[in-house]
Amino acid sequence: MGIDYRVCPNCRETYPDCGPTKICGGCEEVFCGYCDADVTGEIDEETGMRPEDGTCPVCRYDVVSDGDLLAWIIKEYSLGNKKGLAKEYKKAMEERQNV
Repeated sequence: MGIDYRVCPNCRETYPDCGPTKICGGCEEVFCGYCDADVTGEIDEETGMRPEDGTCPVCRYDVVSDGDLLAWIIKEYSLGNKKGLAKEYKKAMEERQNV
């Protein structure tokens, strides 16, 4: 048994999993207890009950992960599949090294 560290999706700070946290009742995203994340409807840690109307910055799209943002850009702008983009990236990096 050890301590794991997480990155808060709101403030982007690293915090230990044994410290204070806030858990959204809507999407179950975990936030550090130190930031000002507006988390409503937190999961009751004693009973494990999850409220039906909980929201957080992730649920409201106030905070978007880099991966989610990239996936949306690829889809929205019809940039092709990930393999095609990876091939283009590799080609660009190889050309950059040859310059």
